[in-house]
Amino acid sequence: MQNRDNYITLIMSSISIFWSGAFIFSLPGIMSSYWKESLNVGNSQIGATMFFILSAVGIFMYIAGRMQITFGIKRILLLGILLNSFSLLILLKLTSIYLIYLWSFMVGLSCCFIYVPIMTTVQALFPFRKGLVSGIVNFVFGFSAAIMSPIFSFMLYSFNYTYTISALFLLSFATGVTAFIYFSEPNIQFSTSANKNVKHYLINHIIKSKNFWLIWLIWAFQGAAGISMVTLTVPYGIERGFTPLLAVGFLTAFNISNGLSRIISGSLSDMLSKKIIMSISFLFAGIGYILLNHYDNISAIYLFIILIGFSFGTLFTVSSPLIVECFGIEHFGIAIGAIFTSYGFLSGLIGPALTGYLLDNGRNWTLIFYYLSILSIISAILINFVKRENIDK
Repeated sequence: MQNRDNYITLIMSSISIFWSGAFIFSLPGIMSSYWKESLNVGNSQIGATMFFILSAVGIFMYIAGRMQITFGIKRILLLGILLNSFSLLILLKLTSIYLIYLWSFMVGLSCCFIYVPIMTTVQALFPFRKGLVSGIVNFVFGFSAAIMSPIFSFMLYSFNYTYTISALFLLSFATGVTAFIYFSEPNIQFSTSANKNVKHYLINHIIKSKNFWLIWLIWAFQGAAGISMVTLTVPYGIERGFTPLLAVGFLTAFNISNGLSRIISGSLSDMLSKKIIMSISFLFAGIGYILLNHYDNISAIYLFIILIGFSFGTLFTVSSPLIVECFGIEHFGIAIGAIFTSYGFLSGLIGPALTGYLLDNGRNWTLIFYYLSILSIISAILINFVKRENIDK
């Protein structure tokens, strides 16, 4: 019975994160053209939505890790589910770009209160398959955008904007609350020192760790390289002369690869070196970015975008069991929260915000893709300096 409950909780965890992934990785890209036309704004202003999403992640991922120790995993999960759904109501009356920024911040905040509890839970329930269950949850997180991208596009252009946002609010609320009802909180014994001296532990055992700073930088650079494609793929496809449908197809391909890689990389990380898996995927992403500048063939473009999406999913999936092995399951929420400050505060600036600015001031795709390639290659190198004894089985 307990084993059955564990699998049910794994399924409910995946359902809980579904809409968060769809709203973060797909909705800004699909809605970008409508938002630009309605509010008369440019690519850099739309690209800034990712900065606000990631800023919220940077602020609240660590806070979520601390709060689940104090208030319990399930209460924090419910808070995340409700915030994720109700934040959509901000978009109903679209009168200013700042409302989109507010929604972006709220959806990033809600993601923290969903992601930390469910990732802590599934890795605690399946201690010998941390990579696989992390991969499953992260697969849903990333692949949800691939599923919903064409659906978002169909809803927007077949009905209207208000109908689309209202329907998404109702769907995300109903499925999220249902998942919460059937979610079982694991019995994790957070240590007394973790409860009383969380900050002390963080400073002395995490921030002073060499591995922490290496992973922190990798998340900043590879995170920026990956998340930039959420807002770049559709404008890139349209500017290259493809139809809007094919341009959305590029975003869908990115999200499919982003999702599938989480299952593949997660499973492999239970058997093979995490350093090798991450290094190879980041390197191929760097190569993919370079080749996007030199090929016009649509099949080749799809291939390169798939390589980039694969590396982004690998970053999310393999990092979780890596962090558990470095710092322990009882400190997972705190550790990943601290590491996510790089993704939240730095990746948004050096990724979507900067590339959006470059796009508005010269539309130099060659410069943009070479820049993102350099970030990926640096990440591929840095992961090899993480101490093997701390992360490999």
